[in-house]
Amino acid sequence: MSKTTHTITLKSTESKRFVKRLALYAFCSLRDTTNRASKIPGVLSVAASDVRDAWRESANQKA
Repeated sequence: MSKTTHTITLKSTESKRFVKRLALYAFCSLRDTTNRASKIPGVLSVAASDVRDAWRESANQKA
């Protein structure tokens, strides 16, 4: 699984307006969290498949 990151320079981060910077940070964090949460079902699907495969393989091994 490859991870691609993009850096976006925002002029508003240079602003001396505290509330605006805080709001921008909160919105960017929320957007990042939403993007990461959207990937969870895929990860869980792969994990469930791996557990199923391991269960089947363990039945075939002789102790």
